[in-house]
Amino acid sequence: MSLSIPSIPAPRRRAVRAPRRAQPVGQAPAQQGARSWADTRVGAKIFAVSATLNLIAGWFLEYVWGIGNADALSRTTNASYVLFSRDPHLASIGFVWPVLPSILQLPLLPVLHALGHPEFAGPIVSSLAGAGTMVVLAAILGRFGVTGWTRLLWLLPVQLHPQFLYLASNGMSEPLSIFFLMLAVLAFLSVTTDVLAPSALGLSLAGAFFVRYEVLSTTAAVALALLVQRWALPEARGALASAGDGPPGRLSRLIRQDWFALEGLLLTALAPICFAAGLWILANWMIMGDPLFFDHGVFSLAKAPDVPINNGPGYALHAQIHSAVLSLGYAAWRLVEVNLTLPIVALPALALAVKQKDRRLLGLLIIVFGTFALPTYEVFKGTLPGYMRYWSLATPFAVAVAGALVGLMAAMRAGWSRWARPARYAVAALLFLSAGVNVVALARDGLNSGDEHRLGNHLIGNARADDGPHGLLQADFNYQKHQDGAILAPLLDRYSAHGLTLIDTETGFSAILYARHPERLAISSDRDFRRILADPRRYLSYILATDPRVGKERDVISQRFGGEAHPLLYDGKLPWTREVAQAQGTIEPWKVFAVESYDGRWPAGVPATPAPRRAATAPATRAARPSSIRVVAPAAAAHASNRWVFFVARVSGVYAIPRLVVLNPTYRALRVTARVYDRRGRLLRVASMLLVRRGRLTIDPGRLAPTSPSVAHAVVVRSRLPVVVEQQDT
Repeated sequence: MSLSIPSIPAPRRRAVRAPRRAQPVGQAPAQQGARSWADTRVGAKIFAVSATLNLIAGWFLEYVWGIGNADALSRTTNASYVLFSRDPHLASIGFVWPVLPSILQLPLLPVLHALGHPEFAGPIVSSLAGAGTMVVLAAILGRFGVTGWTRLLWLLPVQLHPQFLYLASNGMSEPLSIFFLMLAVLAFLSVTTDVLAPSALGLSLAGAFFVRYEVLSTTAAVALALLVQRWALPEARGALASAGDGPPGRLSRLIRQDWFALEGLLLTALAPICFAAGLWILANWMIMGDPLFFDHGVFSLAKAPDVPINNGPGYALHAQIHSAVLSLGYAAWRLVEVNLTLPIVALPALALAVKQKDRRLLGLLIIVFGTFALPTYEVFKGTLPGYMRYWSLATPFAVAVAGALVGLMAAMRAGWSRWARPARYAVAALLFLSAGVNVVALARDGLNSGDEHRLGNHLIGNARADDGPHGLLQADFNYQKHQDGAILAPLLDRYSAHGLTLIDTETGFSAILYARHPERLAISSDRDFRRILADPRRYLSYILATDPRVGKERDVISQRFGGEAHPLLYDGKLPWTREVAQAQGTIEPWKVFAVESYDGRWPAGVPATPAPRRAATAPATRAARPSSIRVVAPAAAAHASNRWVFFVARVSGVYAIPRLVVLNPTYRALRVTARVYDRRGRLLRVASMLLVRRGRLTIDPGRLAPTSPSVAHAVVVRSRLPVVVEQQDT
């Protein structure tokens, strides 16, 4: 008899869930389900919208408000020397500022020069760089799990941030530098997951070096961040801990392997920028004769006239020189003014990084604050002007740190993760608030540059701050260069037609850019410039010079002929030169001198003996001819009606009524209104137009009524600034 024992099922074990651990910062979370519209081709959408907004803002700032930075115009002029100068060569870009911003403008200049607007090459490059920065920021936020409409909500205040939008549209080098540094941050976050990330990190740093030298402090911070992130990673620590139970020598072998991996990572990330810096030093040494010419040359930032160390104790930031406390306080205040989100999110991010032992977030914070170490040290030395643009990296860094903080909170255990969603909206509100704070800081901070002051006042609706003898226009170096360049360029074309004309590139670069025939000019980037300057009577026909007090030691021509102490050329004390003209309407004083050759000949159009100067007299009254326009500017109406200036043009004739052409010679945009009256004082027509620089308003009185004697008795033209009324026959 067999006994059957029923089988008893084994007891079921409950699955033990592993404790939820924080996901490392920088590791992209798994995407599940269909992506929304905000996550589909987000890079292309962001780039298109951002580039369009930047270009529109660049056009508006350049041609309507007339706000820009003279350094951006200078970089465009450096690029034009390579293509349009008398001696075109690549070294004409110069060896003071990094060359990449000027090189990128070379393909654009031939087209824009033919269109008559070469100054817009810089805004195009910076607009594209700003749009690229937005795309990289979107990728960084995606790595932290900030996606969808939340990501777009964060990027909107960044795009509309006044300082960011202004830099992205005015042709400066900062947008390109920010683009490369954000690429470096994205590559740093991918070092442990992407084998090509170290190479991308190194190339990004090298590209940033050829834009701005401040990346050197970022490079040191990146090296430290890689040490913190890579040294004894958790998986390596586990292998080292179990090595003690293995064969002898295994522990030391694993330590050597980990060190070799770290060494290779550092070499891959740092070799490109070391090679770039060495190449730049070698080029300075071979061509300029000084390997550090870019650092302490006469045109370097240390010798600039607007740095505190070159001015007296009453100058801005002079108190910060050799004061670590004041320098750090100034740096912190500037970061708050540019984007107060960064200091607010940096402190909790640092606390969570230490608490969770998140090496990626800690490395990111090292890069962020290490980047501002060099500007702070330059404030300490007194070699940095007090302009806001030097701290513009605070905005993209604030977005990166905020994204890392929110991503870490979302990946933590319950208690912290529930605050991640409110934190997303809090960061968005902070970013919008930072944009508003920056508007006020631009308008009110007395340390800002002239263009930053003007931008802030225009944004708060105080555009009238530009006007007046003590208005903001008088302190805007960019406005001065554009205004003088538009007036000096016709003089250069006129006199250079009779022979080689010399002009200094430091003080007259805007005139060289606007000149139609720069190939007839002798400038400091020409390879034979020293020979021409040493023997001007042999090579030159004319010299355009300004007061030596304007360019000081940077004005090479004035330094050659006496300098600021003994201005022989500008005062007309050189016996072989003769003053033939003075530029009218320029902010800086300019004179044109004819040069006598060794055989006693003067250029064409210069009399053998100087004509005696006659006192200015009122023109004699003559009978009006059918094709003449007489311009009358009544002195009583010069500043009447809220600074409106009246020009009365009386048109007389029997059959031929000429046209009236109103030109805007100034750099800023003017609203010009013209009213045409008949001989009985009746209003016939009103013409109004917003004239940008080089704008033109044409009024044809002959079309207002049938041809009859004196159809148009008077044409009254008014504008906020004086306009030029010139004759143009029909």
